[in-house]
Amino acid sequence: MNALLKSTKVQSWIVLRSWEFKLTYLIVMFYACFAFLSVMSEGAGKDLISIKDANDSICYDSSSPYWILFAPLYPFLVILPCGASFIKDYRNGILSVYLPRSSRRIYYISKVISAFLCGGLAFLIPMLCNLLLCNIFLPHSHNLWIGGYRTEYSANLLLGNVDMYPVKYPRLPFLKLYLTSPFLYNLWYLVLFSLFSGLLGAGIVSFSFLMKKSKILLFVPVLAAMRILNTLDTALRNQAMNHGAVYTNLNLLDYITYRLYPKGGDPAFMVGVVAFLLLFIVFAIEVAVRSDLRDLQ
Repeated sequence: MNALLKSTKVQSWIVLRSWEFKLTYLIVMFYACFAFLSVMSEGAGKDLISIKDANDSICYDSSSPYWILFAPLYPFLVILPCGASFIKDYRNGILSVYLPRSSRRIYYISKVISAFLCGGLAFLIPMLCNLLLCNIFLPHSHNLWIGGYRTEYSANLLLGNVDMYPVKYPRLPFLKLYLTSPFLYNLWYLVLFSLFSGLLGAGIVSFSFLMKKSKILLFVPVLAAMRILNTLDTALRNQAMNHGAVYTNLNLLDYITYRLYPKGGDPAFMVGVVAFLLLFIVFAIEVAVRSDLRDLQ
């Protein structure tokens, strides 16, 4: 265990010092600050009650007009911080020096853990700053995207009583937490967003164990998966609207971003995605550990 912790610390420090991580962190931080300053400037000179509520102004709210600027970048940003860290070790000949001094299993596991931690951290800190800035400097006006605070219309939206097509789970996810504290609700979704981003980063690093000769190929799995799922999601939505079929949301970002109305999410789908990623990570580590050392030189 001590060897694993030491190796993870070393691998994480290498990632944190890399230009890829710093660039990703700066891009996310710039977006977080830009979204906050834009909301502040739009509210200048207006009555407080007309300004969007602080907890409805966060940058990882997919209802926000600024989210459309960030969402297309997300697949690239989730890969950039540490996706190519193993390939860099492979190309620089570090493996032939490092592996004889350490367990090969520890090396690969520490690579995955550092990718998970650093990948999540690149999103967590900037967006946490945005959440705190919004709650400190913006009013809690109860001016929500779903309409008036605790009105009949907003209540129906939260309960899913106004959906245009049938869904399996009509209520807002984690509704009790939202009704208890919108701030804690936002914080919970930030944790989910960061954890899933870290898991995707770990999955990409694991993919690099199998495809260690090309950095470009690292972008294929996430981009292809998200494009396919979004296409299927559109088809399912049209099927539900036109023929009354039960709609299941297949847009991954809708499961990990704050959004104040039900949208056909199915927990089983997200559990399946997470289980697939974890199984793939375990599989990739096992393949890498058992591979012949000559293939790593």
